[in-house]
Amino acid sequence: MCIALPVKIVAILAETDSVVVEGPAGREEVSAALVADGSELLGRWAVVHAGFVLSLMDEAEARSRLSIFAAMDGFAVDDADLRPAPEHETGGGNHV
Repeated sequence: MCIALPVKIVAILAETDSVVVEGPAGREEVSAALVADGSELLGRWAVVHAGFVLSLMDEAEARSRLSIFAAMDGFAVDDADLRPAPEHETGGGNHV
């Protein structure tokens, strides 16, 4: 089973259906062809799997999902950027 974490669309690649997303694993170029409907994608939150944006969500939904996944992994979530805080700042966790 795969778990897709929410990521934020941080750049649109000109004249393609590709975007750059950033999330807990860093930055990645993916295709937005499945959700490209003419709406503005920059700054939106998305679920990505196998190199494709599968769905879009608002920040509240992204924050909720990331908090749940972070808690399951023993991390605190940094509210500023919604990424897990480094282990030394959370006082624990046994993330490998």
